[in-house]
Amino acid sequence: MHRSPLALGLTLVLAACASPGASPPRQGGEFVQGAQPDGSNPGNFGAGGYNAATRLYDAGRYGEALPILRCAARQGPGYEVAQHLAGLAAIRLSEDEALTPDRQADYRSEGFDRLTDAAQSGWPASQAELAKLYFEIETQDARAEAAYWAQLYRGNPRDRAIGLNRIDTATDRAIDAAVGTDGLAEAQARSAAFIAEPLIEEEIGPDCAPLLAAPAMTPRRGLGIDIRPRSGGGRGERRGYSEPEAAPSSSGAIHAETAAARAPAAN
Repeated sequence: MHRSPLALGLTLVLAACASPGASPPRQGGEFVQGAQPDGSNPGNFGAGGYNAATRLYDAGRYGEALPILRCAARQGPGYEVAQHLAGLAAIRLSEDEALTPDRQADYRSEGFDRLTDAAQSGWPASQAELAKLYFEIETQDARAEAAYWAQLYRGNPRDRAIGLNRIDTATDRAIDAAVGTDGLAEAQARSAAFIAEPLIEEEIGPDCAPLLAAPAMTPRRGLGIDIRPRSGGGRGERRGYSEPEAAPSSSGAIHAETAAARAPAAN
């Protein structure tokens, strides 16, 4: 997994930039999948399985979905959606005010790392999500990252092939304006040098067995769940996914000192 200084150094800044109304229902972190703190299991999502995780995610139960998505993402190429959703779930958990600042920072860092891995593999939804997340951070380095990922997304034909655009026109133009002509040229140069890096397949240990133990619900490699395109955002899924080809970038990093300069804003 890409562990870049940008995720480690900007967690305080990112937490401070989170919009007040965007926090998910409080979950207090991760649960045993399928169970609430009182032992109930509202929604009847079952005891495990990838499809159960996607439904949990859609229901806003990120703390339950994340452990399953982590395990699914370990399977490497063909599980980009799982890595993308795991990143989004971690970002959502980082916004939970019931968590300690340290746990929020850990989730935020994990979210950026997982989204970066998926984006670096060529997954367009993750590229678009990173562009929007970085644009919310009011530093020059973050805006440069937003422009870079936006350029990659524009050059990625996967979403365009189905008429989908995950970055609205106003945001797209605002990102370009924020970096200016020189910054845009730099982003274009970086994106032109992009080489896709497939997800790394990891061993599926016994810790994942109960979480993925739902044979009828386990995704087929290269397909994921039953997918229906959505306009803008969403889970980033498409039917008929195939292995990513090398498409327009090299991942940049935001230096940790940016966080130190912005740290007072987190108070």
